[in-house]
Parts: sequence; structure tokens; C-alpha cells
Amino acid sequence: MNLEKSNSKKFKKILFFLLILSLPFEIALFSIGGKEIKVWFLLAILGGTTLLWEIYKKGLVAIKNLKSLYIGLALIVFSLISLVNSPIKSFSLKQLVVLFSLIVLSVFFEKYSKKFGKELLLGLSLGMIISSVAAILQNLAFSFNLPNFEVMAARPNAFLPEPDWLGFYLALSLLFFFYKRKNKDLPKYLKNKIGISIFLLINLIALIITVARASWLAFTAETGVFILVIAVGYYLKNKSFKETAKIFFKKSFYLISLLAVSLALIQVFGLTRFNLLDRVRSIFFKEHIVTLAENPVTKESFKIDLEEKGKYLAEGFLIKEAYVEDENVISRGDKAESALDVIKKHPWIGGGLGIMLIVTNYQHNANNLFLEWWASAGLGAFFIMVGALSYFLWKGLSFLKINPGKSAFLLAGVVGFVFLNLFNASIFLAFAWFFLGYMLGETRKE
Repeated sequence: MNLEKSNSKKFKKILFFLLILSLPFEIALFSIGGKEIKVWFLLAILGGTTLLWEIYKKGLVAIKNLKSLYIGLALIVFSLISLVNSPIKSFSLKQLVVLFSLIVLSVFFEKYSKKFGKELLLGLSLGMIISSVAAILQNLAFSFNLPNFEVMAARPNAFLPEPDWLGFYLALSLLFFFYKRKNKDLPKYLKNKIGISIFLLINLIALIITVARASWLAFTAETGVFILVIAVGYYLKNKSFKETAKIFFKKSFYLISLLAVSLALIQVFGLTRFNLLDRVRSIFFKEHIVTLAENPVTKESFKIDLEEKGKYLAEGFLIKEAYVEDENVISRGDKAESALDVIKKHPWIGGGLGIMLIVTNYQHNANNLFLEWWASAGLGAFFIMVGALSYFLWKGLSFLKINPGKSAFLLAGVVGFVFLNLFNASIFLAFAWFFLGYMLGETRKE
């Protein structure tokens, strides 16, 4: 019996580790009925089978306290109801299968994240290292005109479908290692100051060169909130303003130093072709610099890639730079308007999962999480998501005196998650469901 328990625990540990490690590898292994089957999907089936076995052995008590189960069931119910309005019900049903598998992941992560802390941090750190090194090598390969597998010129995506998802993954993953910086569950290579600093540097460099501006905003906001909450928690415990200020400035200086070194290394080694300051500016002014080739005779000009400058100079064109409206920023507004149009037609129960893909002829990535849920599965799904995030805020505040680190993680996690999902919704991103499942696990008291 003991041997059976021991083997069961080993299996769960290995499965949990592999699931965490698989999160940034959104590569399709094969396709069934036109639907790509990814590593995490197959592992989710194993995770679901493990949960069913637990229910068989212990009854519903094995999962009845898991909040992600009830959130997931509610979302599935609202998604099923929304099928009534779906113009392509077969597609919405396929999306529902994916959603179901992601909810299984979330339940699995919530149940085992505290039991398998070492496996979690090992799997997460290895996934981040592999992804970030791959991203840096991608950009270097692009610079030397070598095969690079990038889906957007000079913006690395590593093993995810697009750079924005890599930015999403790194922005939220980095938060774990601010939270667990001195935790006993950290892998050996992250337990000393040099190891953790190199690790953070590599991942910050990768995050910056994705040019995923929503991720930049999210990371800046969440780290600011994290440091502030840690300082407030310390003050509430110790009532020393001087020591609190010292902690706040020490942590802020460490982070700013890492960012400064990251930016310096990017510039020295030419790891990006983008004007990073211009990209930051574009967030607020909705315009960015483009390179133009101007015909000296006709005075006509057109946009070119940076790599084409030499070619057009040799042909006698003048090369200029100009500020133009940032089509990416503007397109997000257009996508939000499209979602609002669907919401006006089906305000109560939504238009069916994947409706935004359907109405844009499958050319549209999920944009704003809240609008996407409302458009897809109605007002009920919208309130479920808002309610879950509000719950994290409430629990984060309740931990402020007891455990400032946990409070900082929950509050900063919500801020980062919201910033990211206002611009790039993560309804079908496996890492998002891991993150939600983990945060739900953290809402339990010590």
C-alpha cells in the first residue's frame, strides 16, 4: 500500500513538473479535425485522469474545496448556453473542448501547487531559461540573416505562436521569482545572489526584445505594486518608517539596476533593431517612427524595412524617418469595437465561444479579456472573470499583515494580469490558466 502511494506521488510530481515545463511550448504536435494538438493538451488529459482517480479513491472531497473547479464549471455552463447564438456551432464546440482542458489544468495546478513547490519552481525556471535563450538566439539569427523561425520580423516568439504571448509568459513568470526569491523550494542554481541575478537578466532581456508593449506595461505596474505592498506590509508589522523606506529603495534600486544592465547588453550586442524608447512613446501617443524611402525626383515616399535601407540608398533613394499612427495600437481599438458590436447583438448570453474569430474570418487574436468573455459567453462569464479578479484583490489585502509576500504576489498578480488582458486576451493560453490556478491556491491561509 505504501509502495502504491509512493509511486502515485512520484507520478503526480513528474506530471506536475512536465505540465509546468510545457506551458511556453505552444507547438502543435499533430492535428485532429483541423484542431492543433499541443503538448499541454495531452498532459491535461493525464492531469484530468489523475483527478478522476483521486475522486474514485477519496470521493468528491478530493476536489470540492478547489475554487477553480466552480469558476470553471460556471464558465462552461455559460459557454454552453451561448452556443444558441453561435453562427458556427461546430467551431464553438471545438473551442469549448479547449476551454474544458484548460480548466482541468487550472484545477490540477490549484490542487498540487503547494504540495509540489520544488517541481513548480524548477519547471517554471527551466521553461523560462529555454524560452529566453531561444528568443535571444532568434534575434541574433535574424540579424545575421540566418534561419530564425520568427513569426514577426525581429520580434522573437521562442516556442509560442507570437511575441506577445512570450511577453505575457515572461512578465507574469518573473513575478514568481520576486515572490520566492529566498524560498527553500528554489532550484540550487537560483539560491545565490549571482545565480538569481543572471537568471533575471536573461529573462528581462528576452522580455524587452519581444517588444510586447502590453507586457512591458504589465511588468512595470506589477513590480511597482509588488515592491510597494512589501514595504507597506513591513511598516504595518514593524512601524518603522526609516526601515520601510530603506527596504523600498533597496528593492527598487535592485530592479532598476537589472533593467539598466539589460538595456545596456541589448544595445551593446545589438539584440534588437527596434528603437525601444520610440516603442515606449508609442504606448502613450499612438504613433511610432517608420523608415521611408523617398524618390528624389517624384518626391513620393513609401515605408521600408530597416534591412532594406542599403538597397534603396544604392538605388538613389533618400532615406527618412517619420512619425505615423501605430497601426497595432489603432487595430486594438478596432477589435474592441468589433467585440462591442457583438455584445450589442447578444448582451445576455453572448455569441458563442470563438465568436470574434468567426466574425473576422479567423484573422483575429483575442484582444480584451473582459470584452471577449462578454461577447463569447455573455454577461455571466464577464462577471465570473471580474469576480475572480476582485476576489484576489480582497484576499491580497487580507494577507497584508499576516504575510506581506503573499499579499504582494496576489495584488501585483491581478494588476499584471489585468494590464496584459486589456490588450491581449488569454482565454486559450495555457499559462494564464496555470497562473489563475496558482493564485487561487495562494488564497488559502497558511
